[in-house]
Amino acid sequence: MKHILAFYLIFFSMNTYAAGNQNDLYVGGSYYKKMIALKDLIADVLPPPAYIVEAYLNSLVMIEETENAMSDKKMDTKETQSLEQKIEKLRMLKEGISGSDEIEGYLERIKIWKKDLSDKNHEEKTIKDLITKKAYEPAADFFSVAQNKLVPALRKGNIAEARMIQSELKELYTTHLNAIDKAVPLTRERIKKIENLSLKSAIQDNKIIRGKNYYKIMLLKDLISDILPPPCFIIESQLVNLEMIYAAEKQGQHSPAMATLKGKALELEKNYQTCFQFWSANLEHKNLRQILLEESHGLVIKFFHQQKNVFLPALEKSNIKEAKKILNEKLLPLYLEHREVVSKLIARADDHMIVLESEIAGRITKK
Repeated sequence: MKHILAFYLIFFSMNTYAAGNQNDLYVGGSYYKKMIALKDLIADVLPPPAYIVEAYLNSLVMIEETENAMSDKKMDTKETQSLEQKIEKLRMLKEGISGSDEIEGYLERIKIWKKDLSDKNHEEKTIKDLITKKAYEPAADFFSVAQNKLVPALRKGNIAEARMIQSELKELYTTHLNAIDKAVPLTRERIKKIENLSLKSAIQDNKIIRGKNYYKIMLLKDLISDILPPPCFIIESQLVNLEMIYAAEKQGQHSPAMATLKGKALELEKNYQTCFQFWSANLEHKNLRQILLEESHGLVIKFFHQQKNVFLPALEKSNIKEAKKILNEKLLPLYLEHREVVSKLIARADDHMIVLESEIAGRITKK
């Protein structure tokens, strides 16, 4: 990803600061705070490549669409093509596109974190083990099951078998997510500790914006972007909608599973509102504000309105057919349009980071 690589393209040599007040070029200074804000914004909206939520969502969509296609006992050419496109997307989410830094797959990201995360510090080793072992193992099994069991079942139109495999995928996804949920707060704690050490340090290289502690912080910020369930991106809400349809079909609208999923849907909406309120108060860039707080937010509000006032009532009445229609004709288009806006937001945030990096570089002179 561009925002991960840009630091290493700008700050590649040992430099000294130009004359003037340089506190804003230290960890904790004004430039640092601006960079951190952009990093945090990206983390809040980025489809995380080292967290398999999009692969799981894609798998559920494949099952749902194939089941709909098989309602007449066969798949036509268009339906088959749609399935094959999603099978290819699953492969890309796993492997990425070779030579591209724009579409990085899960395995590519894990390879990077195995190399870049330290084994020397106990806290960072714990984080590394969570990401590259405890979260990785169920994720690797997830992709294996999806490719070697789910895909063949769907190509045969065997929905009963696909639904059994779905349960297996959910268990692997949940185990993976549990490790992610442990890694995120530990990473944030480690960042805060390094920041505090930098502020107290008398050693210049521990304090300056291009020093070793700065790069450690930015590396861990990139890790959070890679794994954080993004509160300002409604991918998990769309995932829960698909899970609710299956739970209603399998166990009924009043089952414990449905109650849990409804609670999760409300929690995700609350998390979004908290995220939105934070950036409403703290996002400075006019362009980014317009994209996140107007374009994206308008779509999200419509999504949650449809979810609460149309989709969920249909499920509560056991009108599964109507719920599926709402999901496909109302919620899915809003989600896809929102995802496009999110992609634009990430690209613009990347651009702003490059501008900031150039400003910082202009304050630095070589020895």
